[in-house]
Amino acid sequence: MTADTKLSYYIHPEFADKDETGYASTYVSIDLAFSDGTYLSDLHAKDQHRMELTPKAQGESNTLYPNQWNYRISDIGKVAAGKKIKRILIAYDNPKGPGQFRGSIDDIKIDDKQKPKKVR
Repeated sequence: MTADTKLSYYIHPEFADKDETGYASTYVSIDLAFSDGTYLSDLHAKDQHRMELTPKAQGESNTLYPNQWNYRISDIGKVAAGKKIKRILIAYDNPKGPGQFRGSIDDIKIDDKQKPKKVR
């Protein structure tokens, strides 16, 4: 992973309760397990809303909207350059305790392509 590596994905949390008032499904994020035993969630990576890319922070951010696709992107290379990804995980952490949650995640991308340089 380089300093320019980005993580992006789409997440679609769904209401899991009949009245559609519970936001338990918004306490979800992608996490990465690295070969050195660390996790992305421990490194304080932030998304485009400047919220930490942890399930608890995502749920508390009120920037994940249920029943629609939400885009997330993070410059993870700023905190994880030089690390090797071992596993991609889906993390859930609702501080209100156990509960029902459901949703979908799509189009996970980990990309370190450099922007093309201008040729003179």
